[in-house]
Amino acid sequence: MERSRSTTKIFKNAGIAFVLGASLFGTPSFAQQEGLARETLEQLVSVPPGKLSDSDLALRIQLNRRLLNDNVSEVGGIKLRNLLRADRQEMRKRGKAEDTQQEAAAETPAEEPQAAEEEPAAEQQNDRQRRRAERRAAREQAAQDQAAQDAAAEEERKQQEAAAARAAADKAAAAQAASDKAAADRAAAEQAAAEAEAKRAAEQQQSDQRPRPNRNARQSLQDDRASADLNVAELRDRIADTEEILKNDDIRRALKRSLNDRVKADRAALESKLANRQERRDDRQAERTENRQERRAERREERQAERRAARQDERQENRQDRRADNQVARQLLEDQRPASQLGLPELRDRVQRTRDALQAENMGDNLNQRLLARLSEDRDALRNRVAERKGRSRDRQVREQVLENREARNELLSDQRPSSRLDDSQLDRRIEQTGSLLENGRLRPAVRANLELMLRSDRAEKRERLLQAREDRRRNLRREARQPRDFTIELGQSGIRFNLDIVAAEEDNETIQQQLLAPPRREIRQQYSLNEFRQRPELRDIMPGIELDTIRFGTNEAFIRAEEISNLDAIGEIIEEVVYSQPGEVFLIEGHTDAVGSDAYNYGLSEERALAVKEALLDYFNIPAESLVAIGYGERYLRIPTPLAEQENRRVSVRRITPLLSSN
Repeated sequence: MERSRSTTKIFKNAGIAFVLGASLFGTPSFAQQEGLARETLEQLVSVPPGKLSDSDLALRIQLNRRLLNDNVSEVGGIKLRNLLRADRQEMRKRGKAEDTQQEAAAETPAEEPQAAEEEPAAEQQNDRQRRRAERRAAREQAAQDQAAQDAAAEEERKQQEAAAARAAADKAAAAQAASDKAAADRAAAEQAAAEAEAKRAAEQQQSDQRPRPNRNARQSLQDDRASADLNVAELRDRIADTEEILKNDDIRRALKRSLNDRVKADRAALESKLANRQERRDDRQAERTENRQERRAERREERQAERRAARQDERQENRQDRRADNQVARQLLEDQRPASQLGLPELRDRVQRTRDALQAENMGDNLNQRLLARLSEDRDALRNRVAERKGRSRDRQVREQVLENREARNELLSDQRPSSRLDDSQLDRRIEQTGSLLENGRLRPAVRANLELMLRSDRAEKRERLLQAREDRRRNLRREARQPRDFTIELGQSGIRFNLDIVAAEEDNETIQQQLLAPPRREIRQQYSLNEFRQRPELRDIMPGIELDTIRFGTNEAFIRAEEISNLDAIGEIIEEVVYSQPGEVFLIEGHTDAVGSDAYNYGLSEERALAVKEALLDYFNIPAESLVAIGYGERYLRIPTPLAEQENRRVSVRRITPLLSSN
């Protein structure tokens, strides 16, 4: 009773943990409560086994076993396996002591005083029954633990025996392998020794069969054929055999002298025959060379005759072509009707026929210059009409007006209206007039400074309006994207013929849209990556294009002014619609120059101008960068084949290349 009371005092603060631990053993989810079991055991682990009651000792044994099964080896710095061994020993010791006390109590006389009489009989009886149950449970648990340990030890013993058996088998296999290797080495050594012995025997036999030097010399001298009667191969063989015999120093002097004389005669005869053979070979070579030269001379004469005939035919064809080209040019020049008297279709047709006629290379210089002048007049008239139909004025007219009309010039110099008060047409007109006057007019420094300030302000206002227009179109495109759209890209069927290129300044917006969305001009048999497309410029001819010669670049300039962005409206807005409808579409922007300047310079300049158009489309229109590709072609594709500076050759083109590109 005193031990039970002391134990109860020690674990007064651990009562809740004990009850919780005991309840956990009664639930099937204890395997998931390792943390709680560990916490309970940490409260009991520091108490020596002798100071624990039977129930606390049994609880610590059970908690200890549970944590060991969960691979927990240490709690609070104490090895759980050692603690379990000490607790089991204490439990067995208490079981033996209890049995001894029961036997002593049975032999004690009834008259001896009993300490238990101080307590009620019922309480003593319940206490004894509880202790017996605890001891019985502890003994059963100890027996189970011992059985488990025995099974584990047996399993470990079997594993050790299996490991020992495997090690023995490996050792035996290694020994067998070593034995086999030693046997193989011995067999190889014996084979090598046998081969060496056989080789020595063969050499000895060959040495025994070898004739003596003097005998060989006499046998060689029996060949008494004259050197002149032998051919080159026979002489070489006899000289080689004789020299081999002479290497032996045991030959008699007379035999050696005879052999040397014959060798000298054979060598002289061999040199004579080789010289004769070389002479014959040189004669044959000279004859072949002479024959080749004669044949070459004949072929050269034939080719020259063919070239003379071809040049004659070419001159004849050129004369015919020149007459035909000149005839076409004269027919065009006979049409003396002013451009103002022609309808728009007729004027457009005459401009195109003039361009086609200028493609001829055999035309006379006089006719060529007259056609260029006619083309310039008709082209300006055509573009003026198209611009008027689009509600715009031609830049050239605006420039000439301010330079030639003094009233218009004075009106511009006195125009003090702020940029924000002008409408779009007034702003474009003032920007164009101001730029032309600054570029070509003679102005005082103060007047020039005022005009430059006004031009910067107008261009800034123009840029802001263009950016605002881009935002308005973006909102409209997003709003229209939520509704059914009538706009589609007509891919068409391959083989439909379209014009290779049209000029944007000479066509209305509907024609520009049809040309930009036209199908391929011929069947596409293969698709290409973008790098492959760059390396094969001839692929551009498959898709129709639009030439943007309304953008004016200054000399050696590669940037676009804000007032010229309106010339890109038709192209930019169509591409906006296309990429919103079909996000994967790709458009090519090509840069071209005339033939003035070096190839490298023109190539770089054309690429810079193509990039300038691309940047303008990206800045002022709702077009993603991946939908535009800029490439410069320099002077490779001239519209009019002339080495002179020609406006028709200075251009930027746009074409849709999506059908040519692979999806990867």
